[in-house]
Amino acid sequence: MIKRLAALAVTAAIALPAGIAPAGASSPDDNTYDLPAAGVLLEGIGYDDDADVIYVSGVNDGGRIYRAEVGSGRLAIWQPGNTDGRTTARGIDVDEDGNVFVAGDTSGKAFIYASSGALLAVLSTPDGTFLNDVWVGK
Repeated sequence: MIKRLAALAVTAAIALPAGIAPAGASSPDDNTYDLPAAGVLLEGIGYDDDADVIYVSGVNDGGRIYRAEVGSGRLAIWQPGNTDGRTTARGIDVDEDGNVFVAGDTSGKAFIYASSGALLAVLSTPDGTFLNDVWVGK
């Protein structure tokens, strides 16, 4: 599982920003994912090993959160942008219960979603805080 996650993370770092796969193109293997749209800047990636899905955060699209089943080759919008006070999204992680934690950039907030997509909590930090990364201990 560690090797698979490492391969997925490395491939996402390389394949997603490159944007060479047009929308709707089939993926040649388990480690390539179509970009959601041209010009979207993706930042964080979180992996739910129980559900075998990845979550990817968008920086310049209102903070959309994308989701994909591993091996599907398709990122789909899981959380729309500009909702719940989230205007951008940075780091992302998943806890052992499948809850998704999202760092909210200059909002200084962290957003927590259930795997169903329901908003569980919004955690605030002092004004002027920039949240770039999030990590959930297990």
